Amino acid sequence: MTIDRRTVRTLREVRGKLRDLALAEHTATSASQQRCQEVMSAALAELEGSMCAATTALGTASTVAELDRISQTVAAHHVCLDEASAELSAAVVRTEEASRQLRRSAQQAETAERIFDRYKQECTRRLNRQEQRSHDDLRRRGVRDTKR
Repeated sequence: MTIDRRTVRTLREVRGKLRDLALAEHTATSASQQRCQEVMSAALAELEGSMCAATTALGTASTVAELDRISQTVAAHHVCLDEASAELSAAVVRTEEASRQLRRSAQQAETAERIFDRYKQECTRRLNRQEQRSHDDLRRRGVRDTKR
């Protein structure tokens, strides 16, 4: 069975481009995960700061309304932290999926490279056989011509 040269080259090029796209996707999701991690760290720092401020404010609070405001402020920071945590979890999942896709694309690209290499080897063998046949034909003709 012979394989079309253009098909093999196209397969190799397409698999390489798909690998490059998967790499770009993985890079983008990794950067997104890093940004989410930074947002999460900032939200945690803000929560810690609000807890320190709440401790001071609780010492000086004299009405229930002031206590309620302090509670709402801390609760708002908890909500921000929960949102940041959810975004980080989603980013981690996207990054892991992109990583799996990158591994699959890299394996497929390697397979395409091996197919291309085998194709080149087969072409070289075919050319060598054709050249050998040509030499054999020339030798036979030369022997026939000398016998006459």
